[in-house]
Amino acid sequence: TMQYKATVSLPSADASSGTDEIVLYGEEYLIEDMLMNLIKNAVEASPPGGDVTITCQEEHAVLRLTIHNVGVVPDSVRGIFFDKDSTAGKLYGTGLGTYSAQLIAKAHNGHITFASSEAEGTLVTVVLPSGLQS
Repeated sequence: TMQYKATVSLPSADASSGTDEIVLYGEEYLIEDMLMNLIKNAVEASPPGGDVTITCQEEHAVLRLTIHNVGVVPDSVRGIFFDKDSTAGKLYGTGLGTYSAQLIAKAHNGHITFASSEAEGTLVTVVLPSGLQS
């Protein structure tokens, strides 16, 4: 299959150097779809005026992207969060967002996890290999 190179620009810790870049090899459309599904879910699950925070870092050839919101995943969905047709409280939800996101992550030799609580909100973590893999 054809692989595309996506470059993720991050604010650098050293303000004088601009941005750091992480190279991620994968199917561009699929990676974009995965991230859009996860970010859309976070925005929809946030209370009005709630912040959605996205962070990205690279360590040991792994890209770790986190999406945090103060909303809580309902108990009824926690055990089936990545299952097909898992949805709660959405008028037009199909239950395919997290399911397809996990499939896309796995197709790129990665994975997605989540943690959710009343005290901490919800944190979704995407882990993908970065750079060229041998």
